Amino acid sequence: MLGAYQILGGIIGLIVICILIFKIDSFNLTTLLFIGIALSFYCYSIFCGALIFRNEDRGLKHSMFNQFIQLICFSVWGVSFQYVSGIALGIDLVFTNGFDYHISFVLSNIRVFIDPDIGTRIVGINFIALFIILFINRQRRILRQQFQEKQLSEFGHQ
Repeated sequence: MLGAYQILGGIIGLIVICILIFKIDSFNLTTLLFIGIALSFYCYSIFCGALIFRNEDRGLKHSMFNQFIQLICFSVWGVSFQYVSGIALGIDLVFTNGFDYHISFVLSNIRVFIDPDIGTRIVGINFIALFIILFINRQRRILRQQFQEKQLSEFGHQ
């Protein structure tokens, strides 16, 4: 199930990027760099999902990293970052003018901005990514335990 989620999130992200590419009027080096970064993130998500189907432990390691990238979003001092491959349900804490918060729901999306004129200060957490990280951690523990039991069983039969 997790492998399919990773692959589907990556495919949706690639489709979103392709749609955005067709809406861009002119390309420059910075635009191409950001498109390349976005494409690599979504390709990595697909890679993670495929790895889970081929080698569960290795795929879980990569998927854990992929989810950590999606765990936190921020916008501080003119630098903004949010990456979602799949679904994000979270809370954004806004510190721009006092304190406020927003509940957010996002489908595969990437936001990377560098603009020193933007004064927005936001930090957010993606609870779906957090849940998946906890799930992966539990699955990896189960796999380690099964491996140890198998090793002990094989050792006992020698």
